Amino acid sequence: MAQAAMADVTLAAPRRVLRVRADAWRTPVTVLLATVAVASLWFVGFGRVLSGVEAHRAQANLRDAFRAQLATGEAPAGNKPVVRGAPVAQVTVAALGLRDAIVVEGTTSAELARAVGHRRDTVLPGEEGTSVLLGRSTLFDAAFAGLSKLLGQPISVTTGEGTFRYRVDRVRRAGERTSPPLKVGQGRLTMISSERVPGSYSLRAVYADATLIGTPAPPSVGRPTSVLTADETMRGDPRALLTVLLWLEAMIVAAAGIVAMRARWRSTPLLLVASPVMLALLWGAMDAAARLLPNVY
Repeated sequence: MAQAAMADVTLAAPRRVLRVRADAWRTPVTVLLATVAVASLWFVGFGRVLSGVEAHRAQANLRDAFRAQLATGEAPAGNKPVVRGAPVAQVTVAALGLRDAIVVEGTTSAELARAVGHRRDTVLPGEEGTSVLLGRSTLFDAAFAGLSKLLGQPISVTTGEGTFRYRVDRVRRAGERTSPPLKVGQGRLTMISSERVPGSYSLRAVYADATLIGTPAPPSVGRPTSVLTADETMRGDPRALLTVLLWLEAMIVAAAGIVAMRARWRSTPLLLVASPVMLALLWGAMDAAARLLPNVY
């Protein structure tokens, strides 16, 4: 009997060790999985709702600034230099639900988080030649969602040089033949966004070419002849990676502070203080992370 008891004790000891080791692994793995799940849900919520709120707020501020510039004759036109991020036009596309949506100079992810972007190495809308606009299809209010359905639809653009009207005469995808070259005295507006490839989760660029109806304004001079890589279609902005890392570091510091305060504060006041802080940090991190994605997404 004594030998049997000793045998049971001998077998039980390794089992306890294995159980302790399993418990030691279970907690961090659970925390990691929970963190990934919460972060994923937060990113979806940010993309579908909060990024739109951010874009609406930016549009309201830009619209006020541009209307003031139109009233005083200071809106970009002709040979006036245009600063990156400045409003250059407002566009109305009834088929997309856009009415006087502001267009800003530049097409990086940062600019397209605020508004439709004008590619800097093309003429301004309404001028002779081809003007190129980029807009998002999913995040930040998705101004150009449904771009592929614009064939035959009218477009109105207002700049410091007046109001110009276009009609979409072609919709094409990446890799398809481009529209024929313009003749002297003609104007074109090419709008670019993205769409999912049918039967796949991958993205492709979609283009809507619209011909100017009427006489264009003379083309601007002194426009940039090239753009940054981050300005090109379907490009993210790698410069945002450092910003993401800084936000994550701030979240780690804040989390450590909350853990330290837990021993001194009651749950309710700690929750009231910690929640808005972590929400702001999460918002900043997701906003920066979204700029790593393709600029027309």
